[in-house]
Amino acid sequence: MIRNKSHNKIDQTVIIILLLLVLLVQPGLTQILSTDARMMSLGEAFHSLSDDVDSVSYNPAGLTHLKNIMFSCSYLPVWDSLTTVYFFGFAYPQETIPFGIGFFNASTDGILIRADSPEVLRKTRYQDISLFLAGGYAIVPGMSLGLRLNMNYLKIVNYDHFRLGTDLAFLWRMENPYGFTKSKILRALKPFSLGVTLNNLFSTPLKLKQTSETDPLNIFSSLSYRFKRIGRFIEPELGLGFDLVPEYSESSINAGLELILWKVLFLRSAYKFREGSFTLGTGFRAWDIKLDLALSNLEIDQNFYSFSIKVNF
Repeated sequence: MIRNKSHNKIDQTVIIILLLLVLLVQPGLTQILSTDARMMSLGEAFHSLSDDVDSVSYNPAGLTHLKNIMFSCSYLPVWDSLTTVYFFGFAYPQETIPFGIGFFNASTDGILIRADSPEVLRKTRYQDISLFLAGGYAIVPGMSLGLRLNMNYLKIVNYDHFRLGTDLAFLWRMENPYGFTKSKILRALKPFSLGVTLNNLFSTPLKLKQTSETDPLNIFSSLSYRFKRIGRFIEPELGLGFDLVPEYSESSINAGLELILWKVLFLRSAYKFREGSFTLGTGFRAWDIKLDLALSNLEIDQNFYSFSIKVNF
């Protein structure tokens, strides 16, 4: 299908708006536990460009690129296994509104804290359970919106609370240029992908015994570039992730690289500039099953790792 000039102008206008949005989003910071080993090994530099079941927890607009029903399970032990994180995701591709469901559970049991006097120590327990309901909608081929509803139950020591939150996401992927175009600009931009997620766009306050806090707005954006295939079997992809918490004026930038070998083996690495830490990871795909492993080093000299498994149906 040959596109006319008006269609090309619309494409270019959309591109300019999205690029300006990324430029306005200064590099930002929000420390979030990864729910997917691939994203963790890439330093979350690709988190706004996810296009499979991990879109449920990163960028719901990516659900519009689903091709099959997918299920995922991730395990993440943190801080010498005092904290364990589990995530289960399910995504279903529909022609109109593909949707996904995610279940997140983080628990800590065994950390010693001081009680009424400096001489008394007791163990504390922390429980964080979240349920995500996400959906995506393709505005035009290559550009989509995503919406996610977060239901969260939090328990700290003897106090607990239930809260709700809403996230909004955008995704633009030029690898699907939806037809032939004579525009040199569009052809030059084809290797790029762009995503923006507004996390906690709306949320109810967290109320414990003496405090009441509302989660700040977090803005995640990422820009990736797919290089030409090297030889017959290596496909590199470079990603830059920008995170911003406007309320706290905190920001960071992460850079990640993924090498795809024979479409079955994945080698990944990333660097988090603000934290000054590296992440490494690998993945392997066999038939309809994909296994991922990630390793990260924190400023507190603690290494932690993550396993993920994804299955296509």
